[in-house]
Amino acid sequence: MHPEAAKDKRVMEEKGRSEDKAILGSHPQEALTEAEWNGDWDVIVVGGGVIGLWSALYLARSGAKVLVLDGGTSQDCCSMGNAGLLAPSRCKPLPEPGRIREGIAGMFSSSGCSPGVSFGLDPDLWGWLLRFALHCRRSPFQKGSRILLEMGLQSLELMEAEFGQEEEPFPAREGVLYPYFQRMAWVRAVHQVRSRQIPGLEAELLSPGEAREAEPGLAPSVLGAVLQERDRRTEPERLMSRLQEALHKEGVRMLSLTRVYALDAGLRGGVQRVRTTCGSLRAKQVLLAAGSGTRDILHSLGLWLPLRAGTGWSISFSAADPVPKRGMLLEEARVGITPWAGGFRVTGGLELSGREKGIRRLGLQGVLRRARSLMPGLDYSGRPRIWRGNRPLTPDGLPVVGRMPGAGNVWVASGHANLGLTLGAASGSRVAEAMGGFGKEPIHALAPDRFLRD
Repeated sequence: MHPEAAKDKRVMEEKGRSEDKAILGSHPQEALTEAEWNGDWDVIVVGGGVIGLWSALYLARSGAKVLVLDGGTSQDCCSMGNAGLLAPSRCKPLPEPGRIREGIAGMFSSSGCSPGVSFGLDPDLWGWLLRFALHCRRSPFQKGSRILLEMGLQSLELMEAEFGQEEEPFPAREGVLYPYFQRMAWVRAVHQVRSRQIPGLEAELLSPGEAREAEPGLAPSVLGAVLQERDRRTEPERLMSRLQEALHKEGVRMLSLTRVYALDAGLRGGVQRVRTTCGSLRAKQVLLAAGSGTRDILHSLGLWLPLRAGTGWSISFSAADPVPKRGMLLEEARVGITPWAGGFRVTGGLELSGREKGIRRLGLQGVLRRARSLMPGLDYSGRPRIWRGNRPLTPDGLPVVGRMPGAGNVWVASGHANLGLTLGAASGSRVAEAMGGFGKEPIHALAPDRFLRD
């Protein structure tokens, strides 16, 4: 490398690191006072991801005294490692018609171009897969898609109302690009755009030349692209930082590295105490927004939800040139590529497993290989940051939002799969209104007791 080019690259890397630190910055955490440990909280929110923070914000604004508990830190939660795409146009349940024909194992593969199942002697996993298969029908898929689309559009409105007045557009408003490289997939995309008449979701069809003009890094084999102008993009770390600032202003207390491992039921029903690795706390109401970890916490009450962890990965290059001009989703490869911290981020993979596993080199290589083949014009030469996280999945592909049956003061907001950023604000608003008695219960189709009705 030419000395001047090497110097420029070092400058970019330093800039990327400083931007990264700025994004991850948050208000210093203050320890709880003895009175706060011994007192009653109106609501304890378990989970410091995007769902928990949006919920805590709306609860605090309704007048509740709120404490947020997170077992990790604000920087290692599931919300931090995703692509940052806010895409109502792509809000749909994972189980859809044709999944059975593909084979569930084909849909959940470890090649990097589609999600994988690690089969084992786990009867709970097999039961989950059977429920998933039963929901791969047109009627529940269409119904679920309508619900998720409504929530996705509501979330964008709420987010833009909260942050849209900032000097720098937030979230970014250049739209999201969906390029296609296989003829059948492109034909289906064209048909969908021309037949789908939903106000606010108008899309523009781009020719191969227009697609490469919109994103020069695309491979010459691109057949065309859909530009969805209403979809948005944000850097997840920046969104989380903004939410933490808003919570700080509302007086919400947040404790990281404080894992909740059990809920104690009172004599009159409901939860009386929340047991954590740092001590016990009392709350009038508890909201579980701990992702796939929600299921284990419910077990302490003898309650159950069919939540499973789907492992996904991201590979982030903090200093690169060139970088993508806008967020993209390569739907055929199930890979997302977005601008991030002076560089870009590649996301993909979704492995449903019966056991916890570390980062799988094969899965990461598959994701990166697909990205390189379809977006060869990016700079992949830097040292990447690799992230692994668990997406909370339900067998019907819809989140679980509502009061938990069998425990009157326990609420759940989980199971958003890879749509947590897109659906977070709407989920938080709805569950906060219901918990505060200011609105009706969240959508019946999202209620936890739907699994008891199956």
